[in-house]
Amino acid sequence: MNSRLRLLALAASALALAGCGSNDDGGPTSTRSTRTTTSTSATTSTGAMTTPTTTTGDDCSAAGTALRVTVTTDLPPAVNTTRNAIATAAVNCDYDTLQTIIDRHPDQFQFQAGAGASEQTAIDYWKSIDAKEHVMLRLSQLLAAQGAELTEGAVVTHVWPAVHAGRRTDADWQELVESGAYTEQEVAAFRTDDLYFGYRVGILPDGTWSYFVAGD
Repeated sequence: MNSRLRLLALAASALALAGCGSNDDGGPTSTRSTRTTTSTSATTSTGAMTTPTTTTGDDCSAAGTALRVTVTTDLPPAVNTTRNAIATAAVNCDYDTLQTIIDRHPDQFQFQAGAGASEQTAIDYWKSIDAKEHVMLRLSQLLAAQGAELTEGAVVTHVWPAVHAGRRTDADWQELVESGAYTEQEVAAFRTDDLYFGYRVGILPDGTWSYFVAGD
């Protein structure tokens, strides 16, 4: 009799444990499913590239942003191609592609203003300041804004934003605000001296990426 009671008790304990295991498995599976969905959504929204130096999540200022650059018919085709390639790489935090674009004409590319430029590569420099300066986000935002032609001697450069070219109407300054690259307060500071020394992008008519730089 005692033996049968012990068997019944063991069977009841086994059933109870099985029921607890089923409930425990249900919780983590649901949680893992949520995390997987979130991760997939983030990857889709950023279009994250699977390259060794691609940065995602909180490590890149452009993570989670959408590509807003569209083909502009008044730009030379080579300029449009380079512009869109840069903007796409920026929102994807794809430093490899940015380096590839620079490497087409490395001697013609500038990423720091002034004579005190460091020996860092452009990519290393951007990575080192992105958390503070939001360079990848600003790069994509500026290329989505209205550009202009800047003529210096015999050299014509397609530049963003338009205020960099000296065409500084109220509408141009307002568009810089609307691009998100700079706040109203920051733009007001630029306008005080009618001088734009923020980030600007330059692309030559043949599609060469000439610069992405800030400062005087």
